[in-house]
Amino acid sequence: MTDGEIYYTFSDIVLLDIEADEGTTLLISSSPDGSNPSIIKIGPTGRYTLNPLDNMVKYIALESA
Repeated sequence: MTDGEIYYTFSDIVLLDIEADEGTTLLISSSPDGSNPSIIKIGPTGRYTLNPLDNMVKYIALESA
């Protein structure tokens, strides 16, 4: 059983294309613990692309719509 969080480590990724339901909230932070996140709402296209994905992104979380 988990607390619902899954952790991944990526390397050499330059683009991340996220697909989610419209209204889903993304939390993106440069801190591994997710503190002080940027809050992004998925719009009507259902997609959000991080490009370029640099070393500044250390944490991404999706919250339900």
